[in-house]
Amino acid sequence: MDIGVNFFYIYAISVVLMLLSFLFFFPQLFKARFIINMMSLARKMDMLETFKIILKRFKEEGLMMGYEMLLEADACGWLFHLLLMQPGINKKEIHLDTRVCETRGRFDLVIGPINKTPMRGRPCVNPRFVVEVKLFPRIGFTGQQYKKRYERIINEDLPKLGKLDLPVSASLIIDGCRYLEGTYEGCNRYDYLVKIRNKIAPKAHIFMIHLIDDDNWRIDHKAPETDKKSSKYQ
Repeated sequence: MDIGVNFFYIYAISVVLMLLSFLFFFPQLFKARFIINMMSLARKMDMLETFKIILKRFKEEGLMMGYEMLLEADACGWLFHLLLMQPGINKKEIHLDTRVCETRGRFDLVIGPINKTPMRGRPCVNPRFVVEVKLFPRIGFTGQQYKKRYERIINEDLPKLGKLDLPVSASLIIDGCRYLEGTYEGCNRYDYLVKIRNKIAPKAHIFMIHLIDDDNWRIDHKAPETDKKSSKYQ
């Protein structure tokens, strides 16, 4: 038989085998990817719903009971305590004011396992969930100090969250003086933060616990634009 014909048959058989392999393995690969994506989505939703429960308890057991917060450390301490008490949370993975692997700076609240032997630097946390906290207390601060705290959300917190590639991260704002009801650059302060978030930290959630009258607080949630699950809840 002609060498060209032999080559043609060998080539044709190779193509058929490749197609058969593709048809066999691709569904398995697609199935595996689908399962992994569903598991990741489930973990994301679990952590997000857990955090909502924690914030509701924080509001009801702390803020609504008259606890006066002065610094972010007060809020972080409450969150740490409530997370320790929350079923389904690995207590060994809760960290405050800590380093996160593959990025600079410290983060207020991080949930994830410790990497004891990173490629560079000191031990750090491989995060599954990260929160940056800003507090606007009812007492003890001037208008200028409130403004500096607000601008730190824009210039520090949101850019830090924007560098993370995580299923769930959040900026938590506790507004005890209704500061975010005012304006900044001609825009409502809260709405302005959401606009900045959409640009530089599009995957991050924004939660705001704010005073609505002398005794009542409300939780607002601005989910990423892709999630479309923003809400107001008591």
